[in-house]
Amino acid sequence: PEATTPADEYTLYALITQKSATSSLRTTIQVDDHSLDMEVDTGAAFSLISKSTLETLWGTASPPLEPSGLPLPLRTYTGEPITVLGSIHVNVKDGQQETRLPLLIVDGNGPSLLGRNWLAAIRLDWKGIFSVRFQQSLESILEKHREVFKPELGTLVGVEAKLHVDPQEQPI
Repeated sequence: PEATTPADEYTLYALITQKSATSSLRTTIQVDDHSLDMEVDTGAAFSLISKSTLETLWGTASPPLEPSGLPLPLRTYTGEPITVLGSIHVNVKDGQQETRLPLLIVDGNGPSLLGRNWLAAIRLDWKGIFSVRFQQSLESILEKHREVFKPELGTLVGVEAKLHVDPQEQPI
């Protein structure tokens, strides 16, 4: 068998770390009537979920796996191989859009990735993905942190200050 080169492989650019400096972009997509929280990953060639996510969503009624049809190995950003168990075709719904798309199933329990193959087929609500969502009212936040918003904060009490100004300087 011939050795593969980096040009002969599909890559996924998601890295898993204990704490990320920036949070990932996430969206919830309806997949076969299941709500699936996915990380939007423009570096991933394909959308995928782990075997454990498949079992959590579908349980014993999960669709049978088909061969993935990938002609090249799937690898992470760091070059580690990803074991592709197969694929399923799912009904994907986002807002008013509905289509049937392939979804790779990989070994393990990693994050669900929304890759470029799905991004080419559906138009995401980017404003919603990038929006800041507050679950609390302003009043509840002010009440929770009332010590920070006391009127006397920012004042200096009991200290005398002297300013020395050169009499030759022109005031501005």
